[in-house]
Amino acid sequence: MTIETRAYTAEIKAANDGTFEAIMSAPTLDRDGEVVDALAFAPLPAKITVDIDHDMSVRSVVGSGQPFYDDSGVLKIKGQFASTPLAQEVRTLVKEGHVDRMSVTFRAAQRGIGEDGIQHVTKGELLNVAVVVIPSNREAAVLAAKQPGRPGQSWALMTDPAAKAAMT
Repeated sequence: MTIETRAYTAEIKAANDGTFEAIMSAPTLDRDGEVVDALAFAPLPAKITVDIDHDMSVRSVVGSGQPFYDDSGVLKIKGQFASTPLAQEVRTLVKEGHVDRMSVTFRAAQRGIGEDGIQHVTKGELLNVAVVVIPSNREAAVLAAKQPGRPGQSWALMTDPAAKAAMT
């Protein structure tokens, strides 16, 4: 069995309740010289784990979430950090801005050369996502983070400076 990891920029911010929404993969040229196509991991699992540094062990799990594709085929996740000491340590690093990247793990990749002459991952099985230091895909970013205690405003766009400030 071949398991591949790809680091896609997914700047994650921890909300006060530990939830986040981030882009895990965007169909753009990555540092590995290939593109993971939109919808390449469809159908998605209902839930995936979030670990650290692709350790892929129970001891390294720091949370979980629901992967989904947006209307343009960008892979995202809505998740929550676990209450374990390791997860809260990682959440603190994220919240303080020291760590803010993610990387997907997948297997059974099918590849082909696109019309652009670049290698594309056209199909694969999404296994999990990891919090990492060095990403590959430069286009992914946090879209929103949950803000507890604000009736009628459960999600704030991270492109709004006031929303970003409220998360820190």
